[in-house]
Amino acid sequence: MEDFQEGLQYSDEVINAVRYGYQYRKKIEDNENNNTLRYFLPFDSQVVLWLGKLILDGLVWDAIKSSAKYLYDKLLKSGLPLDKQSKTRLTEEAELERFYTCLKEYQDHRMSITKQQFEKIREEICADYFAKESMKIFEKEQKFPTYQEILDLHIKATKYADDILGRKDTFE
Repeated sequence: MEDFQEGLQYSDEVINAVRYGYQYRKKIEDNENNNTLRYFLPFDSQVVLWLGKLILDGLVWDAIKSSAKYLYDKLLKSGLPLDKQSKTRLTEEAELERFYTCLKEYQDHRMSITKQQFEKIREEICADYFAKESMKIFEKEQKFPTYQEILDLHIKATKYADDILGRKDTFE
């Protein structure tokens, strides 16, 4: 098991699983009755990404609980700052278990969510993709995307979202 170090680089798989499989999913589930809310959540901490990597690498539940406790103790001793959400995931077993379950379901392309929740997560993936790619156009060409570029980005964003979410045959 790779020890936690600040500044590690994580794969897109880990970042996407934490961001969409847990972070956005949790926000959408917790605000189920609000159909007008749209989110732009900050990226999660290095601590949470490290723990997410362990989960995606196949570490079993009991080892995840031990790793979370170990990491929390290590961070306390080191004096490194720890945001509230990361602390909650490391110290509250129910939240850690939710994190674990969400990432495993995301990894298996079998999230136990409704079709409406799935579509909202897909929309967030598309929005992130569109923002990232629009910024590339702006930085490269010093202009906003044209109408045709926007249409092309929409098609690519949808394909990207479908690729990372995989197919889901049934919904709750």
